[in-house]
Amino acid sequence: TESDVVENGFTEPVDFDYKSYNASSGLNVSNSLQVGEFIIRDGGSDNSDVDILSTILTGITFSISNNDNIAALAIFDGTTNVAEVTSVTTSTSFSGLNLEASDPGGTKVFKLYATFKSAVTDNDQLRFTVSNTTTSGSSSAFASSDAGGASTSISGDDNRIKVTADRLEFTQQPTNVCTSSDISPD
Repeated sequence: TESDVVENGFTEPVDFDYKSYNASSGLNVSNSLQVGEFIIRDGGSDNSDVDILSTILTGITFSISNNDNIAALAIFDGTTNVAEVTSVTTSTSFSGLNLEASDPGGTKVFKLYATFKSAVTDNDQLRFTVSNTTTSGSSSAFASSDAGGASTSISGDDNRIKVTADRLEFTQQPTNVCTSSDISPD
């Protein structure tokens, strides 16, 4: 019971354009944005796991800040989508995983990808915190149910949604406008 999950030194996207990532399902590394990267460590930080079992992550729950901007989330093993959720809430769970950090002291990297709704809140920052984990019955276990509570960064502009206006829309078009002069919309 010494294994853990830690953030893997991933550099979160900064001021990203959410409109480029709008798939509602079927996420892949091209139509979604990587928003986090984690690593499972068999035996934890000091690799002191004394059993002869790998750590096999079968389920994980993330506590998510500003989840109302997200259309879908997926966990990737390399470029393979291993689990996807299309109903994202403040507490979003993935099951059916089979991510294995081999014994003794092995590691396994997994990535978190997201897509976004058509309407988002400008400057919202997304934070994903591990709040619960499950392992296989024939596996090493985590030191705590949250496997250490790793989370993504929101330092500076990390994982910040950026909305860039590309047009102005008037509810009533001005009718008395002269060329090269200021207008006063109603």
